[in-house]
Amino acid sequence: RYHPAHDQRHSLNVLGSYRIGEVEFLARWEMSGGRPYTRIWGSDHNVRLPLEDPRVVPGRARILYSEPYGSRMPVYHRLDVSASYTYRFAIGAEVEFAAGVINTYDRRNVYSLDLATLQRVDQMPFFPYLSLKSGF
Repeated sequence: RYHPAHDQRHSLNVLGSYRIGEVEFLARWEMSGGRPYTRIWGSDHNVRLPLEDPRVVPGRARILYSEPYGSRMPVYHRLDVSASYTYRFAIGAEVEFAAGVINTYDRRNVYSLDLATLQRVDQMPFFPYLSLKSGF
């Protein structure tokens, strides 16, 4: 019944590549079950009676939690695609040019929940990129 924070039961990754001449195309689809988290049950102000008078001291704000790691985040999935080309110089050096998109279909995947504001924090949205890598 207890599910620690790192308990991610289901995970599926599919990777495919295709080469046309010197250009390599890659696609990676990733899906995983939601991670456990502790749901907020409510909040109140804690007054230490009879030491504090609630008419004078409003108490300390506190968050009340439900069962530890008793809920799960939504299922996560995304598709990343890229294309790369490597140019090789006669002296043995090479330069790789790449372009791609992370989270191609712009799915809102939950990263965490901000306990202070109760706001959802999402992972990276649709994100195109270019890269240049060189080496010998």
